[in-house]
Amino acid sequence: MLTDVFRWDNDTLVSGCNVEAETFYNMLESAQQPLYEGCSTHSELSTAMRLLSVKSEHNMSNCCFNDVVHLMQETTPTPNRIPLDFNAVKKKVKELRLDYKSIHCCQNGCMIYWKEDAKLVACKFYGSDRFKNDSGGRQHSPIAKMHYMPLISRLQRLYASKRSAEHLTWHKNHVPQDGCASHPSEAEAWKHFDRLHPPFAAEARNVRLGLCADGFNPYSNAVRPYSVWPIVVCVHNLPPHMYITRPYVFLSSVIPGSHNPKSKIDVYL
Repeated sequence: MLTDVFRWDNDTLVSGCNVEAETFYNMLESAQQPLYEGCSTHSELSTAMRLLSVKSEHNMSNCCFNDVVHLMQETTPTPNRIPLDFNAVKKKVKELRLDYKSIHCCQNGCMIYWKEDAKLVACKFYGSDRFKNDSGGRQHSPIAKMHYMPLISRLQRLYASKRSAEHLTWHKNHVPQDGCASHPSEAEAWKHFDRLHPPFAAEARNVRLGLCADGFNPYSNAVRPYSVWPIVVCVHNLPPHMYITRPYVFLSSVIPGSHNPKSKIDVYL
């Protein structure tokens, strides 16, 4: 999705867009400047994204990351747009507003500490502690927490790019083939939903989402069994050759725990 946004053009920014959208487009315009004069392969933003990807894949420490960036600065023609350090890279990527939230959870999966329950220090159902006690008896670290990647900003990015926005009404505009169902919009369940909610169905730009969850052990089989449960969302507005491909499948949440959440998964959803 980010690669698609990188290819935006000046016609994308239209007059009358809201302040948030205009800020985003202005950030993209400034970030699309070449990394240095004559560079045609990377911009400031694409370099920041690539550096973060390399850091994650190879488990680089912050100090190692900073040393690599400093070496790039020394060996690249000046002036250049190579970030100063890890904090500068995070600040640049944060401007995309594709952030995540860490939300504290009950260790038994009964509830999450969110909205009106955000200030509680124990489970409101069974009284389980929210925080761990350190050696001094102080409570500061949560026993369990989930990670949530807000969907709205990610869906807005699909509409921010002309290349992806034009495909988001495909489910409404395409002509089905007789006797062949190639997309969820041709299934009876989709049509039944449209009959129940005609105002929603009338607007082709309304987003239809598919949700999938499965658990996996992030560690080796030699350690104590443990599983985390990612929640993955795909956009069914898109045509068949796009909606289950990697750029358009979003990791929405990561549920912690050493076991299957089963029916308690609704607490996190």
